[in-house]
Amino acid sequence: ETSGVADPNAVIRTLDAKFGKCFRARLDSVVTVVDADQLFNDMGDTTTTNSSIAMSSQLECADIILLNKMDLLEEGSSLDTIKSQIRKKYNNPNAKIYPTKHCRIPLSYILD
Repeated sequence: ETSGVADPNAVIRTLDAKFGKCFRARLDSVVTVVDADQLFNDMGDTTTTNSSIAMSSQLECADIILLNKMDLLEEGSSLDTIKSQIRKKYNNPNAKIYPTKHCRIPLSYILD
């Protein structure tokens, strides 16, 4: 799990360099938690900041995306619209996207 503005690609490269492909530790998946309300409100924003670059990197390489704080979305905010935008804008058509509240999700959804 990377936090805040961490670059997940650097973490992945470090793990691969340190442990290789056949060791006790393995990278199973990249899980990204995103504030659904914030993401929905920022979808049309084209301003580039360090945090938006980090968010883009995290969403692009995520295998699993947890759309957290779904309870804070305004009425009429479409989960399908958010998922579609993530898949298109961040070029990640294969990520599993789960809506959550307080990041509550069965562990079997994110762990092998």
